[in-house]
Amino acid sequence: MIKWIYNVIFLVVAVDIVIAGSNSSRSSSGIVVKKVLAKASWLKELGDRLKYNAEMQKILYNHHILNYKRNISARSENVVKPTTTILLWITEGLEDMAADPDAYTQGCPVPCILTTNRLMYEQADLIATMGVAVPPVFRLMHPWQRRAIIGLTPDTSNIGTTIRLGVYYSLVSYSRHAEVQFDFRPQSFLIDLKKQRSKSFNLTNSFIPLAIFSDDCATSSDGRFIKEYLASLSKILPVHFYGQCLNTHSLNANETISDAMGRYHFSLVAESHFLDDYVTAPIYDALGSDTVPIYMGAPNISDYLPVGQQYRMILQARHYPDPAALAEKLVTLLTNPAQYKEMMEWRSERLKFPHSRGIYTKGPESIACRMCQYHREHLDA
Repeated sequence: MIKWIYNVIFLVVAVDIVIAGSNSSRSSSGIVVKKVLAKASWLKELGDRLKYNAEMQKILYNHHILNYKRNISARSENVVKPTTTILLWITEGLEDMAADPDAYTQGCPVPCILTTNRLMYEQADLIATMGVAVPPVFRLMHPWQRRAIIGLTPDTSNIGTTIRLGVYYSLVSYSRHAEVQFDFRPQSFLIDLKKQRSKSFNLTNSFIPLAIFSDDCATSSDGRFIKEYLASLSKILPVHFYGQCLNTHSLNANETISDAMGRYHFSLVAESHFLDDYVTAPIYDALGSDTVPIYMGAPNISDYLPVGQQYRMILQARHYPDPAALAEKLVTLLTNPAQYKEMMEWRSERLKFPHSRGIYTKGPESIACRMCQYHREHLDA
């Protein structure tokens, strides 16, 4: 058995012996006290993340209720224009949509036009933007025109969220409390059974069971916690880091993230924010690959998986009190190949995932069509 497995097992056994009241030396007791305090510290950090999430959800919900009750004043003309026009003022992050706006309004349940032509600002019913800055055009708008924000990432503070959302009429984002919600599931997502490969359980000194994929542990609101957690985990288990956070490895030439994940027994995906509904593409890469996904992120990740299957499909880091407890679980699976294979059985069952309405979904369920529909439903009669 390789050295790191012995280390984990030894630590677990040592804690059990001391808690049981064995006559340990003073130094051993000191080690256990430090481990207990460390575990309490991780639990407090996790509790802070969940508290922050709850506060953010309250703000988003209150804003959503306020907007739902507030209708839009119609134009001063005698006849309301039958077609709703959306001017996409800032297109960063939405380049595909900006390149072919007509494809996103075909088949809309209400007449809808999406444009990036800023000369249309006088005629636009909705002016949509992204980012923190408020565009100058917002100071020139007519009373019947409305501002919308398309948010691809969460704010980094509750105060910032309150200020930004207070400026806009409608929010288009990943959140269920947005007026128009989208998700980040790739349109090409599928469970490719051909990707399954035979995994070796010959635990040699060169054996690397875990890959970690995280892009932001520097600027996000949960960045410090993510970085410390992952660094602590890497001291217990051999790890390869992909992405910007603690990076040690990069993808091979012509290799996808899903391909890279398939080379490891476990792939840990860490979101930049631990917020409800903020479930980004990498977890779908892991689900579509030949690996056991480990997830750090949205507390309600189960809402984005087949009903009742979350415990079979993924391991959630938040279900373990500290990195050592998660490592112990991984060691258990590695030393019991039958248990490991049980976590892969769901892949052949063709389970039904929840309906997806992605940010690049086209046609009647596109974000443009749904923005136009929401606008029409809230016009004053």
